Amino acid sequence: MQTSPNVVTTGSRFLLAGLLMLGVTVAAAPMAVAQECAEVKPNTGRISLAFGTDYVSDYYYRGILFQPGDNAQQYLEMRIRLLEDLGPLTSLTLAGGNWNDFRSDNHSSTPSGRPSWWFEANLYGGLRATWWDVLTTGATYIHYDTPNDSFNKDSDVTINFALADSKWLGEFALNPSAAFAFQTEGHFVPTAKGNGVYMALGLAPGYTFFQDSAYPLNVSAPLTFGFSLRNYYATPNLGDQVFGYFEGGPIFTVPLAFMPRSVGQWSFKGGVQFLALNSNLQTIDDRGNVTPIGTFGFSMTY
Repeated sequence: MQTSPNVVTTGSRFLLAGLLMLGVTVAAAPMAVAQECAEVKPNTGRISLAFGTDYVSDYYYRGILFQPGDNAQQYLEMRIRLLEDLGPLTSLTLAGGNWNDFRSDNHSSTPSGRPSWWFEANLYGGLRATWWDVLTTGATYIHYDTPNDSFNKDSDVTINFALADSKWLGEFALNPSAAFAFQTEGHFVPTAKGNGVYMALGLAPGYTFFQDSAYPLNVSAPLTFGFSLRNYYATPNLGDQVFGYFEGGPIFTVPLAFMPRSVGQWSFKGGVQFLALNSNLQTIDDRGNVTPIGTFGFSMTY
């Protein structure tokens, strides 16, 4: 099987766009100095917001190709800190939000009148707890919906674990994580039977350059291994496969220090991820074994 013929074209567009945004960031650096004297303290209350927009050359989720070609993905999340500093419990946070995927190549409507460009609209909510300042655990319910009826609606409960090991490893921290998703309704693979169980194991090593600068550059290499613990990548003809995919590659992140703290903490990121699929996913996705995915975007917390 061959990868999409627009990989080079799409990658070039992402590279040019990323370089342009990085140039804007560097050019705006003097503004940060001018604003330093009038800096406003960041939000330290119990309620915080997170917002972001990412652009990806192909939309994969847990190794499954949802939408080829350029996609814009936007999220908005509210977090409420319920408890903090109670013995080993550093904080307990209630979080919920909305995540959307928009197709950049289709601006028409479906026969039912729904917008074809609005591919996915998810709602999620859950609890996150941080222990001893280093271990984060969480439980999240996610409902996956599709305004243009492009896939089977689904929902799952995801249990997350993440360890911030820089306390012991310093600059060589690996930031290991694990996630377990239990499908409660539907299945992304149309031919799969029964609710699936998914597991992801991850590492996120990285290093920050120019740490004393107003624009430190963080280079990370997130690595994710996805597995099916039960029927997650199953098809009637091929059965299930335990190993699902591997995803990894460099991500570059720089804070947008010229933005005043009164409007939140902003950052820009860009990079490329390489996806290696099992044989089932190569058949389902109609793609080759290794696929590059370009990405860049902005995020804000307040």
